Parts: sequence; C-alpha cells; structure tokens
Amino acid sequence: MNLNNPATRNSFSSDDDEKDFLSQSTDRFKQALETQLQDFKKNAGYWARTGAIVGGVLVVTYFVTKKVFFSGKSKKQSGKADGIAVAEPKQDSLIISMIKSSIATFLLSIAREKIIQFIEQMNNKNDAGADKNAVSKTYSK
Repeated sequence: MNLNNPATRNSFSSDDDEKDFLSQSTDRFKQALETQLQDFKKNAGYWARTGAIVGGVLVVTYFVTKKVFFSGKSKKQSGKADGIAVAEPKQDSLIISMIKSSIATFLLSIAREKIIQFIEQMNNKNDAGADKNAVSKTYSK
C-alpha cells in the first residue's frame, strides 16, 4: 500500500475514526445493558413482593367468602345419638343463594379495586424513585 496516496491516507483515518466510533458505541451499549440489568434486579424484588401481597389478599378473600357464605352447607351431622332426632339443615333457596353470590361478587370487586390502587401507588413510588436516581446521575456526571 502506498501511504503517500491521499486516498489511502483518508481511508486509514476514516478507519480509525470508525474504530473509535464503534468502540464508543460499544461502551455506551455495554453501560446501558448493565443499567438495565441493575434496574431489572431491583424491579424483580418489587414484583415478587407485590405478587406475594396480591396472592395473599386473594387467598384470604377466598377463605373469608367461603367461611361466611358456604359454612352451613359443609357441616354434616352424623346419625342419631341416644334416640335424639337430629334435623338436617335446610338447603338455601334460590333467591338466598343468588343474594350470597351477588354479595361475594361485590366484595371481590372491591378487593380487586383496592389491589389495583395499591399496585398503582407502588408503581408511582418506584417511578418517583427512578426519576430521582436519573436526576442525581445526570448531575453527578
């Protein structure tokens, strides 16, 4: 190669410039990837905690509605003792079972809205914390 040729000299300088540019962009992408990985680690703990809370609320709601509305149906008294007649509990009428179902649906919808509000509050707190971190990062440069 002829180094005195202006075309060859320009191609070398542009190659160096291109190498520098590629090296810088690689560094930027690497830093961005590391930042995203750190954010993911932080968010994983948050989502695990939120999932545990939501799951706990759903389990408690299930058991409360089961205990309140279906407690009479599951109890069976076994036989007769000492000649005393034991009356079996009556089945609920259709209207009463519909009312119980409506109440359970209403309570579950309230619980669902409260869970959604809680998650939104947690997201807003996380977003506010992320904004503060971003501001402090820009001023620390």
